[in-house]
Amino acid sequence: MLSGGGTGGHTMPLIAVADALKKTNPFVELVAVGEKKAGATPLRDDIETHYIYSGKYRRYYGESLISRLNDWQTLALNVRDIFKVVAGFFQSIALLRRHQPDIIVIKGGYVSLPLGFAAQLLGIDYITHDSDTVPGLTNRLLAKDAIKNLVAFPVEHYSYQRNKVLQSGLPIRALFDGVTRSNAREQLEISPEQKRIVIIGGSLGAQKLNLAVAQISHQLGELSSVLHITGRGDQYQQTEASYTPHPNYELTDFVYEDVAQQLAAADVVVTRAGATTLAELSAVGACSIVVPHPLLTDAHQLKNAEAVNSYDAGIIIQQDMLVSDPKLLLATVDELLNDSKRRAWLGENLGRMFRSNAAENVAKVVADVVDS
Repeated sequence: MLSGGGTGGHTMPLIAVADALKKTNPFVELVAVGEKKAGATPLRDDIETHYIYSGKYRRYYGESLISRLNDWQTLALNVRDIFKVVAGFFQSIALLRRHQPDIIVIKGGYVSLPLGFAAQLLGIDYITHDSDTVPGLTNRLLAKDAIKNLVAFPVEHYSYQRNKVLQSGLPIRALFDGVTRSNAREQLEISPEQKRIVIIGGSLGAQKLNLAVAQISHQLGELSSVLHITGRGDQYQQTEASYTPHPNYELTDFVYEDVAQQLAAADVVVTRAGATTLAELSAVGACSIVVPHPLLTDAHQLKNAEAVNSYDAGIIIQQDMLVSDPKLLLATVDELLNDSKRRAWLGENLGRMFRSNAAENVAKVVADVVDS
């Protein structure tokens, strides 16, 4: 049984694990659990998916306890969602009794909380997996009774029991398999000598990062060819209205089919500190400038960036510094473009930071637990 929140950061790794499990054992039966809500979609069309109610604990980074108590609207939603968790718990008991899974892979997200509590009650084995250096609330609550706590980053960044924590890496999309700088550049028709910058803020974009980069877009175009992936929706329109066009500067909202090639072909990648993006950059050994989002729950991007910095696996620029002086990014990019040894060093360190074959590593743990 596979369980995780509805975001791509949870579902894409689960799909990768599902593929690895099927490859290991074609006869394995897979069942997924998602949140019961309007517009809910299966984990994948060929994986049987069931839906349960679940509640969300709404909290915001930097918010004091007094502020939370005075926010009556959020407080009311949190109280309401306690009843949704209880409903999901009883739904989970019925679901687990019906399917009797050998093991549950819990990727996190609040939909996994009632399922994990039900598994504890019924004595069903489960493992957790964390993408970020800061485990989500659900995994923190379920970790103690898990058979294994699998993690993406090196284990020293986690406070789990040492005998249960294991770095599996972060399962990523299969389209990154076997992609190298040379074959990526050949496919994209980029010459070996041409300098290349890729700026990516994630599928939903990063407004402050996009707008800061837009202020130096012309200068970046003078240094190198640039692909700026803004993210969908308003992100593209806002960035387009702010940047200065240059023949070497390409602005686009989203890249999917050849995103692995684009990242592998880059001399420098400017990115947020999301775990999935960092793992994908690790897979291609990219030289990265990391601008963590400072205001996300539990400050997990700041913690991810600290881990990158501790391995000398990228250059960290804090968002407030970037916003106040975008030319800091311009100078950093220029320095890296002219220092091939430094670029190679950072890329190699990032490549070593995450374990490769993460989906297969998780699948092996699942098989070992079931067989033991």
